[in-house]
Amino acid sequence: MKTRGVVFGLAWLLLGLLSCANETVEVCEAELEDGLTSSRRGAVVNATIHAWDSYKRYAWGLDELKPVSRSGVNTFSGMGITILDSLDTLYMMGLESRFEEAREWVATELSFESVGIVSVFETTIRALGGLLSAYEQTGDEIFLEKAEDLGNRLSVAFEDSAIPKPRCSLSSRTCPKYLETDESLLAEVGTLQMEFHKLSRLSKDKHLRTLGRKTLDYVRRLGSSMQPEHNGVPPSVVRIDDASFTGDRRTFGAPSDSFFEYLPKMWVLMRKRDDFLRDMFRASVRGLADFLIAAPDVGVMVRDQIHGVFLDRMEQFTCYIPGMLILGIDAAESETERREWEILAANITKTCAAFFTHGSRGLAGELLYTRDGKVQVTPGYELRPESVEALFYMWRHTKDPIYRDMAWQIFQSIDTHCRLDVGYSAVAFVKDKYEPRDVMHSFFIAETLKYLFLIFSDDHVLELDSSVLNTEAHPLKVDVDP
Repeated sequence: MKTRGVVFGLAWLLLGLLSCANETVEVCEAELEDGLTSSRRGAVVNATIHAWDSYKRYAWGLDELKPVSRSGVNTFSGMGITILDSLDTLYMMGLESRFEEAREWVATELSFESVGIVSVFETTIRALGGLLSAYEQTGDEIFLEKAEDLGNRLSVAFEDSAIPKPRCSLSSRTCPKYLETDESLLAEVGTLQMEFHKLSRLSKDKHLRTLGRKTLDYVRRLGSSMQPEHNGVPPSVVRIDDASFTGDRRTFGAPSDSFFEYLPKMWVLMRKRDDFLRDMFRASVRGLADFLIAAPDVGVMVRDQIHGVFLDRMEQFTCYIPGMLILGIDAAESETERREWEILAANITKTCAAFFTHGSRGLAGELLYTRDGKVQVTPGYELRPESVEALFYMWRHTKDPIYRDMAWQIFQSIDTHCRLDVGYSAVAFVKDKYEPRDVMHSFFIAETLKYLFLIFSDDHVLELDSSVLNTEAHPLKVDVDP
């Protein structure tokens, strides 16, 4: 596969040079750059086709593909999560026939009546976010109808508690007592507001129209529960009964990550009119300074704190931070602070790229750490998007071609080591041996391939001044008055 890509690239380059024979140097360079970008974009689209067609053939209607065993599995209680997660990617890439087959399944087969216990957080960002994005892109009412049904079923999580219950049954519309705990995770509480805000604005259902404000109130409640010693970065566990913080871990990674990510995203989605969200975001960025440490030769690491002690390691999950900083850049209080955020975003992005460049076989493990003054990365790769997400936002903000080149290098590593005859697989290293894992996560099409596609696409494909990507990379349109 790698040889095939090299041969194709050399052939394209030769044709490009011949076609430039009568052009000026500047025009020729521009044409070659456009052709190179187009060929890279085409390679990402072809990868998406391979992933989608494999899912359709072997796992259609089930949640996720098992690429090694050539079968499917219901990892999300059987709601066809790969279909819902892939809708806007297929549409954005212009894969019309594949989008239409997905739309037909949603219209005729999707039913939440038989879906049991789900994670409210995961279902909101993947399924609800995917349906709402598909509706806003196409105007097709079937997507809004399904989103309204799902939103009503999820709304039971918001009843009779200070913050949402983390797991509920869609079929019975209950959150059974035996599943309830006294605690929830910060990301589970703070990563619902974008989707329910959008649903409340699109729906005419009176009940649903109240949920956007309700989910935003949860975030305000968390903000009010913060203590001065938190410095904008509270512990990652929250008590359900009173929204107070507990636990001994403070982190920008899991399980807190998307709470911080949604502060600027929700602020931008609401046209930057909510000062409380803006101020919470500012406080979190200033608190971020406590978690930073230089990583030799690669950039800046974002560490965890446990029991008050910082661990010199960084999760790949934290690579949403550059995008968070760039999206929220207008919240900076001065030009100096704005520039500091830009520099920080660039330095963290270098480290995010290092997850791949320093990883075994050019693949990104879950953790980057230092040992004996050298950067190391844990082996394996879960098809995660966060590093290419950082590259996407930095490309859009700077237009520096280095970010496109980094993204292409990452794509080549993924295509070489994760592509199977059927779909793409996460990989593990067992006893120093590379082995494919029997899973193709739905976020691979929803996020990883979408971000790669957008990096090699013109800005008009997705305008960031009129849309905000949720944490699952589903674009939601910025509010329009009223």
